[in-house]
Amino acid sequence: MTWSTSVLTTVSSDTEPAIIITFDKAKYLFNAGENASRSFLQSKRNWKKTKGVFFTDVGSHRVGGLPGLLMTFADATIPGLTVYGPPGIVHYMATMRLYTYRDSMYVVPNEISLKPQLSDAPQPCFKDENVTVYALPLLPPIPASQILEETVSASESRKRKHDNIASISERLEAEDLMPEQLTDEMADEYRQLAVRTMFPADLKEPAPKPPKTKRRKKGKGEPDEPSSSQPQSLPVKEVSQKEPPHDASPPIGDHFRRRRAIPPKGFYTQLPKFTSTFPVRDADPSLTPVLSYIVVGPRYRGKFDALKAAELKIPNGELRSALTLGKTITFEVTEDGKTFQRTVRADEIVAPSEPPQVIIILEVPSVAHIPSLVATFKESPFYSKFRRSPDADLNLRCIFHTCGPGVLEDPRYTAFMNSFHDKCHHVIASREHCPDPVTFTSAAFQQLRLRGLDSEIFAVPKYSLELAKDFKAIPGMPERAQLMTSSSTIHLRPPTDVFQETAVQDLDTFHSVATGKEELVLPPHTLKAYNEARDAVKVQEANSMQVVSRGGDIGVLPLGTSSAVPSKYRNVSSTLITIPGYGNLFLDAGEGTWGQLVRMYGRNPSQPNNVWDVLRQTKCIFASHIHGDHHMGIAQILRMRRTLDPPPTAPLYLVAIRPVHLYLRELSDVQNMGLDDPSGNGVIQVMSEALHWKKPEAYAEYGRWRLGGHEPWTEINMSKMNATRLCEALNLDSVRTVDVRHRTICYGLHIKSKDGWSIMFSADTVPADALVYAGQGCTLLIHEATMADDQEDLAVQKAHSTHGQAVAIGKRMNAENILLNHFSARYPKLPSFGDTDETRVIVHAFDHANLTIGNMWKLKHYLPAVIKSMKDTEDEDDQKLDELVANSGYGDVAI
Repeated sequence: MTWSTSVLTTVSSDTEPAIIITFDKAKYLFNAGENASRSFLQSKRNWKKTKGVFFTDVGSHRVGGLPGLLMTFADATIPGLTVYGPPGIVHYMATMRLYTYRDSMYVVPNEISLKPQLSDAPQPCFKDENVTVYALPLLPPIPASQILEETVSASESRKRKHDNIASISERLEAEDLMPEQLTDEMADEYRQLAVRTMFPADLKEPAPKPPKTKRRKKGKGEPDEPSSSQPQSLPVKEVSQKEPPHDASPPIGDHFRRRRAIPPKGFYTQLPKFTSTFPVRDADPSLTPVLSYIVVGPRYRGKFDALKAAELKIPNGELRSALTLGKTITFEVTEDGKTFQRTVRADEIVAPSEPPQVIIILEVPSVAHIPSLVATFKESPFYSKFRRSPDADLNLRCIFHTCGPGVLEDPRYTAFMNSFHDKCHHVIASREHCPDPVTFTSAAFQQLRLRGLDSEIFAVPKYSLELAKDFKAIPGMPERAQLMTSSSTIHLRPPTDVFQETAVQDLDTFHSVATGKEELVLPPHTLKAYNEARDAVKVQEANSMQVVSRGGDIGVLPLGTSSAVPSKYRNVSSTLITIPGYGNLFLDAGEGTWGQLVRMYGRNPSQPNNVWDVLRQTKCIFASHIHGDHHMGIAQILRMRRTLDPPPTAPLYLVAIRPVHLYLRELSDVQNMGLDDPSGNGVIQVMSEALHWKKPEAYAEYGRWRLGGHEPWTEINMSKMNATRLCEALNLDSVRTVDVRHRTICYGLHIKSKDGWSIMFSADTVPADALVYAGQGCTLLIHEATMADDQEDLAVQKAHSTHGQAVAIGKRMNAENILLNHFSARYPKLPSFGDTDETRVIVHAFDHANLTIGNMWKLKHYLPAVIKSMKDTEDEDDQKLDELVANSGYGDVAI
């Protein structure tokens, strides 16, 4: 049996560190920030056989990729998964309930106590036949009495919750309670029930095994079986199959009447509030408790010397099995006509066993966490043994360090690193020291190729291969220390040093060309297409055939154009609108939007128009509906906004339907995102339902478009007033939502500037007459075109539009410009030729295209050349994405 540890993602503009431990029949993932699923695709690593996911923190930078991963895992037929993390991880997962549903998989979330275990024999948080995992709480310096009070109550609650999870629905009904009124145990039970409703696949507690009367002979290279005295992974009680009562009026309907699990009472209302002794996660990491992990692999028995056993005439069967168990045997043997008793010790026949290999995964977000870390390994007899040299009991092979600001250069930390034996490898992720190479090199390479077509529209993503600081210059840095890369790998069995995985590196066609080490060579047919496209643009410019549209300088930057799931080449939905002199607006923000934005603008604060400037000038985020591929990136954007220094001097208006607001308000219990900021410059909630283009005086109380709740923050006049302030901030005459036809409640958005230009955004929809009426004569229509024209039946099934249907809506609307986006599959599946209509501009969106309303007409001439370039690099794996997108997706289901 072999096993290894590799890096899925490291610190970069668009990823955070994530570690994979791989056995022949199982995988274990540690952390899953945004873009985790897309990184699997880029590296061609396989996510199948994943059994557990472990988190060091509950902030969006560590868990932001979990919703997408869970849906991806379920679609990959993974039957079940256990999730481990600090207190708050169950609450985080419960906040996903309105947009995450898979009935083919069970998911069991487990919260790990923050009470340090410094005893001689701490209990592992997880154990199976492959690994034993110990969790190490790293705490900021706050009074120990507060920590004890919180962690003990949380631990006791966890011991009881499995027996009560089925009864909580009955108690809600009997006592006439709503979830937000619950506290303590009942609150924990309800969160568990919410997760169980999201992933309702049957999960039964395994039947007890009968006593063993005879041990099977262990094959060569198999690990020792776990001792029955050691704790195994926690069994999960069978949840009652009795259907809990449904809410009387759930706000989220499914227009296509698909069958879903019946949710419990209060499912569509506010969760119980999650509270903690520690401050809510915010811009200052020094106040947040985190977890680190020690992972101990299996002990492999030594090789049985069959030749020597035959020489000593040891009979096959039980006696040989006893030797493999370490026992001494005595048996009768006849030699030279004499019969006598022969005694054989196990060490005469069986080679010494291989000691368990160990890795450590450390999360140290600030220098304030260093004392807690050092104390754990110094004061605990159990954990201190991991610092000693390899022996028969264990062999620490590698430590993965994720270091926050100032940590790596702190003398206490380097002293801690040197307290381990000198053969231990140290793999370091530190933004202060690591370079920032491109993560999604397949997409970047396409952009690099297209730069030769138009360097302004197809700009190369921002990256840096230079070390931010030389970590080797830090005094006392261990000799075997190295920076973490997305190809860093160490084999634990058979053992190797840390190396760079060539299979991953070979997929990178971007950096060698971008740095000039290799020449970019385009095929003659592609060069010809480039020349023809550029010539066509020049002719149109010379003949003054292109009249500059109103709002010609308005930026339209597609950050994600993929439908439902990301691919190597495209991210999920988001478009940035920039209004010079006034600010910016996001139209949807799927997972990974922040990373796409950073690659577009760069994070160097000394450069003009950097990502921090763009973020500071962002005045609005519009989320069209609850499907995850349209809003799962909002939390990370709001988290990064909290880090701006100095803080923003104007608010950010979040325009969304009630379920999106509800999700973010619940999420703010574990991560401060600026809601209800007393400065007035935080996040201001605006209800999409209040801005309907027909200007309602009150919300609908019945039917598909009913609001579904009456929380104070939903008050209609307050939303209208805040919308007026948003218009003032962005120099808009109006901002209106338009009801469209999708699988769930969904709104498009129409904005009209005081300068005369207007934009209509369709969101996800089948062809909708309301868009035509509300957006009549708009300057730009951004319309989804998920399906090709020969997939009209599939478009109806998925509640999307075809290319031709989107164009037809634009023509009926009399839109001057039509930008198509939200495409299924990948770019080569786009129509080979643009629309022949000469009265308006009809073009296709591309990730990271630097467009304005005034220059997007060029894409009409560029499209044939773009498609030829993309076909040049197409491979067989890319073709498989068609089926993936057609049959699954982040945004394809909601309860």
